[in-house]
Amino acid sequence: MRTIAETSAQWLKTQGYTPHTFQCECWIKVSAHLNGLLMAPTGSGKTYALGLPMLLQAEASKKVLQGIWVTPLRALSYEIYQALEYANQSMGLGLQVALRNGDTPIKERQQQQKNSPQILVTTPESLHLLLATKGYSQRLESLKMIVIDEWHDLMGSKRGVMVELALSRLKS
Repeated sequence: MRTIAETSAQWLKTQGYTPHTFQCECWIKVSAHLNGLLMAPTGSGKTYALGLPMLLQAEASKKVLQGIWVTPLRALSYEIYQALEYANQSMGLGLQVALRNGDTPIKERQQQQKNSPQILVTTPESLHLLLATKGYSQRLESLKMIVIDEWHDLMGSKRGVMVELALSRLKS
């Protein structure tokens, strides 16, 4: 059985890319369940450094939320969603990757509550609302990974405090 690092590197190569050293290091550290901070230039592959392990750790047979990607910008949330869904589809993982932000229709949000995606891309506000719903702890008990994107934009703001509180609640 191939490791997350090997599978991620192979997939990137099939897409015509050579993995960067920082991506390989992330794959190994995520596989070891370590926390960390990733800083790299825009467009350098941060999404796949953390997104591929998130996808590869999730189990399609479990219809529960296993990964959350929080990003402060709706436009960026859509880009992250597209990148993760593309990797999911092209690797044939069979996961449900979903997007939830202020633009997500109520019907779709209700559907996500009934049939949880394995991976959710969301904003701080939508994560906060998710944590306020009845039965949230049962829906999140299989969470394996959470990514906070653009942390520097959140630090020292009300939205950053919301994320910190959400992380504290998730940890407990």
